[in-house]
Amino acid sequence: MSKLSSISSIDSTSLELLEAAGFYEIVAIAKSSTDGLTAELEKAHSVLRIGDRPPSRESVEQWIGIARGMVGFKEDPVPVLVASAAVESVVYVLSPSEQQMVEKAPHALPLPPQLLISQKLTVAEIPEGNLFAKQRGQGTPVEKGGTSPSKISIRPIELAVGAAFSDPSAPRTGLDMSRLRSTGEMSGPVPMQSSAAVEELRPSVSLIRAPLKETNEGRNIESNFYIRGVLHNRPWGIAVGACLSLVIAVLIPISVVSTVLLLLSQEVPEGFVWVPKWILVFPASLPVVGIFYLIMGMRCNCRICGQKLFLPKLCLKSSKAHHVFGLGYIIPTAVFLLIFRWFRCIYCGTPVRLKQ
Repeated sequence: MSKLSSISSIDSTSLELLEAAGFYEIVAIAKSSTDGLTAELEKAHSVLRIGDRPPSRESVEQWIGIARGMVGFKEDPVPVLVASAAVESVVYVLSPSEQQMVEKAPHALPLPPQLLISQKLTVAEIPEGNLFAKQRGQGTPVEKGGTSPSKISIRPIELAVGAAFSDPSAPRTGLDMSRLRSTGEMSGPVPMQSSAAVEELRPSVSLIRAPLKETNEGRNIESNFYIRGVLHNRPWGIAVGACLSLVIAVLIPISVVSTVLLLLSQEVPEGFVWVPKWILVFPASLPVVGIFYLIMGMRCNCRICGQKLFLPKLCLKSSKAHHVFGLGYIIPTAVFLLIFRWFRCIYCGTPVRLKQ
């Protein structure tokens, strides 16, 4: 089915109001009457306050005309029901108990939506009124011209039907008053669940948030040896990545110096006789260690922000991250986590621990 946005004369505010009232398709607009649709939109606007004012009747009539032209809907001729002159009036006599019920029968009044909202009532909580009109025709008929202290006279009337009714099968839901909530109801404090209940219901979640009691037993909370933070899902992988980061940080300068000394021993042998040949192992092992470093560096992520921990990145770092002037962030973070079994993320600053 075509959407209401296909009608260019419907602005965004009116489109939102139509959808809030339960009209989603052009077919539903085409099968509606002007008065009925206008009343529905006024009712939706009084409750939801979408826009400054509801659409005018002329605009609604224009929308219906465009919708009927798009779907090819033609309104059926409205029949005028006129009672036959040959049908005589029928008079029913009410018993005393029925007459008393009529006098004491309550009148059903429509409740404004603001009253339902202020009293926090749902539509299901309002009792259905028993209309006395359903009881008509249950009295005892009398002959024409009979006398009775109380009578209900049912006479034929001329009924002009001038409204086109919507198709009940059209996909519209209307206003669901039970889903409305007052501002006072939503402004209260949010109930918090105690940590003991969380630990009892979901111990795995509690273990991720805080370490076991025996882990920090006897440790000073102000000390770095006091393990804190969320539990990492790959603690051994983080430890191996930290070790490789330290090895590659030491191996790179040693390999450069070894390569220079080996070249000088070849060019100036009399001056660099003391250079041993076995230092060739440092530059030779650098590519192998570098490959493992890159693999582990790609897999070592922060549990919270997901950033790579041991790969250099030119960006703003957290003020809480481990940092040493001249060494940067990666080496201090690797040393810290290997010694204390927890660390702060270089990028988000969240404490992450490697022990339960």
